[in-house]
Amino acid sequence: MTRKRTFLLPAVFCLLASVPAGWACSSGTPSGSPDVPGGDALDATEEPDQGELAPDGAAGDAPDAVEDSDGSEAAPDAWVPDVSQDEATEEDVSDEGTDLSVDATDLAADTCQPACGGAKCGDDGCGGKCKCSGWEVCREGQCVEFECEPGFVRIPAGEFDMGSPEDEPGTCTEFPPCFEQPVHHVTLTRPLCLKESEVTQAEWESAMGNNPSTGTVGELPKGGDYPVMCVNWLESLAYCNELSRKAGLESCYVLEGWTGDGCGGKKPGELNCQGGYDGMQCAGAVFSGLDCTGYRLPTEAEWEYAARAGTTTSTYNGTTPFDPYYAMWCPDSMPTLDPIAWYGCNSGRERPVKQKLPNSWGAFDMLGNVSEWVWDFDGEYAAGAVLDPLGPSAAPLLLRVVRGASAGQYAWTMRSAYRSRTIQSDRFTDLGFRVVRTVK
Repeated sequence: MTRKRTFLLPAVFCLLASVPAGWACSSGTPSGSPDVPGGDALDATEEPDQGELAPDGAAGDAPDAVEDSDGSEAAPDAWVPDVSQDEATEEDVSDEGTDLSVDATDLAADTCQPACGGAKCGDDGCGGKCKCSGWEVCREGQCVEFECEPGFVRIPAGEFDMGSPEDEPGTCTEFPPCFEQPVHHVTLTRPLCLKESEVTQAEWESAMGNNPSTGTVGELPKGGDYPVMCVNWLESLAYCNELSRKAGLESCYVLEGWTGDGCGGKKPGELNCQGGYDGMQCAGAVFSGLDCTGYRLPTEAEWEYAARAGTTTSTYNGTTPFDPYYAMWCPDSMPTLDPIAWYGCNSGRERPVKQKLPNSWGAFDMLGNVSEWVWDFDGEYAAGAVLDPLGPSAAPLLLRVVRGASAGQYAWTMRSAYRSRTIQSDRFTDLGFRVVRTVK
């Protein structure tokens, strides 16, 4: 029996929800991040204490007599030497000397001028690094703008706030349980080339020699420009490796149990959605890391960063208002969503890619049409700031995160922060993926 999520029924999984910042010439800190303060400079104008040598006499001299207001000389008050200063212990002197030494070092560091002029990157001459902007990469000591192959868009390195604020209309606090919070700051240090759309059926068939999106007569849309569907998470990794092989790039994944051209006697895409869980099953997958230059799935953080494209609203076309009436139903129009997404109120089924408006970075269908696999296991968000997160190392039932929502889902799921989860062996008619590549 075909496994299909019913039109406009609530998702069976709680689908868990910026401005890109460039990298400035600094001591290794992204622009927009707080600088690490240096040591305090010495204050050369500080007044000497009573026990120190004064310009007109030695420490310990009694003060001169003071002239009274009538011109007569008044006797000075009794003078008491400052024993606390004059009789400083060796320990006090030693500590003071250590402090002066640290301050002098900091002062010297403050006077170093980083040599980051022009398009230079790498060592700044002061013990730090000259960084390129988010739209550039460092090659042979020079910052150069990177380009992507046809069909891919540039995603700059940068930082953003990931997750949905509690007051975001339609957020999961209104429809619990909630997996989109807390909002936390994420820094992504690597620029990317992201596929401008989901992988299409024609692209899958060209690489893998079959089409898992066929064989469900009367239900599943077929055609070269439709997104590929009915592929599980492991099969999407196999596609990434094959795409890398054809392009002469390194493979980013090792599929455990892979023999010949598949796992468990099954090839990627060999079965359509009627095969249910009987598709290709590998023992696991090992990711070589974010520095891999081959094709791979985006991490969840990379996906949301790319979807937002510098925006902080619920969608990359603004924030969609919701009220109790049409959170679950459809109003006459949704001017925020209708131009950018296929969803339950304007479609109900998958459509060819790139029919709606892209975001400002050129990515189509980041919301709606088909949901998309990402790399991460399912899990709670970090409470604080994170750098290049990869998600948890494991999850119950091998649950993986799915992003973007699909054409059969409610309007409130069409948000950049919305996230869901499903078992990595699942195959659905509204679940596909897109690929990404790290630029170096």
